[in-house]
Amino acid sequence: MRAASSLPKGAGSSRRRPISNAGCSRSRYEQASGTRLRLLTEVLGGTWDAIASGRADLAIGAAGDAPPGRTYATRRLGRVEMRFVAAPFHPICDAPQPLAAETILRHRAVSVADSSRLLPPRTIGLLSGQDVLTVPSMEAKAAAHIAGLGVGYLPTWIAEREAHAGTLRVLAVEAQPLVGDALVAWRPGKEGKALKWFVKRLEDPLVAAELLS
Repeated sequence: MRAASSLPKGAGSSRRRPISNAGCSRSRYEQASGTRLRLLTEVLGGTWDAIASGRADLAIGAAGDAPPGRTYATRRLGRVEMRFVAAPFHPICDAPQPLAAETILRHRAVSVADSSRLLPPRTIGLLSGQDVLTVPSMEAKAAAHIAGLGVGYLPTWIAEREAHAGTLRVLAVEAQPLVGDALVAWRPGKEGKALKWFVKRLEDPLVAAELLS
């Protein structure tokens, strides 16, 4: 079974921990089912792309609307909130808060490249006309913010952790908060035993909380 995940893996911190999906995989192997697992890491719309194209049987952490043209079964994994961050020495930290869009536009943003192969790429938290540094992963995005290479949004748990460590500052903005649901998704009619096991396992609130924190 192939599972695609867009959940960050301890991004940008020296206090790294194993990818949370490994806990589910370990539990599945303990069942001695003989199922072969392949874990993929996707970004933004790439998670939906993996399901739509058949590269994955299960998407973990899919966000936004499902792509048109197919029917997908979904379950809510949890809520994901984003916070606007910058390195403490970045010039934007001297600007009055909450930050206006005009202020943010004057500074380079750091964005993660969408990993979609067939579907149109998605972006989040970018302003039209803003200079953008594009990086390949959430880990690289957090590291770029810490290095002062640009500003932008990170998941709340990463932003607050790095703020506590003194490597980033969380800044108030005038724009509406970036909040959305992280979903588990699959193509109905393709549910084998392994897929059903994973979907059931991901209904456990403790498992979901670990994946989203």
